[in-house]
Amino acid sequence: MSDIVINVLAESEFLIVDEAKFQERFPEVTSLAKVKSKVDYYRKRIATHVISMVTQIRRHLHSFPPYLRWLGVSIVHYFQTYRGASQDDINIFLGELFFTRMLFYPFLQPQIYLTSKVEVVDLARHNLYQVTHTFREAFLTELGVPSSSARQKYASVLPYIGNHVSGVMNSVLSKPC
Repeated sequence: MSDIVINVLAESEFLIVDEAKFQERFPEVTSLAKVKSKVDYYRKRIATHVISMVTQIRRHLHSFPPYLRWLGVSIVHYFQTYRGASQDDINIFLGELFFTRMLFYPFLQPQIYLTSKVEVVDLARHNLYQVTHTFREAFLTELGVPSSSARQKYASVLPYIGNHVSGVMNSVLSKPC
């Protein structure tokens, strides 16, 4: 995953998904067509990074820690059998456990996780945040978790991601423990 983090850090422009935020940051751009075009370009760039993340996850499923897979399968079984938890609640919990707690920390704090010393400027931190949150929202959308205000913010990027996120959690949990 470090190559994806480095690719996001190498972006030379703020990746902005919201047209209003773009106009706040760049008030000199007055043409609505230029704003839409530039924001659309940024959405595609973010989607490209998210698709790269998903590809890396799928490519490295064999190295996913078996104890975490076992934990995930056990949690699903326990909550379904003994607590009658809804699938949405289980999906939210597993998404938070596997993706937010494990995958997002290297993205949000790359100076700690990368072997080379990297200075993370505001531009890079902003872009890492945009990519990770878009991935999270795409993942939760795929799991069928009810929409949130954050999901609405990133909804404009989701069509560019398509079905690339489809089945990631099932792939993680379906391998033998």
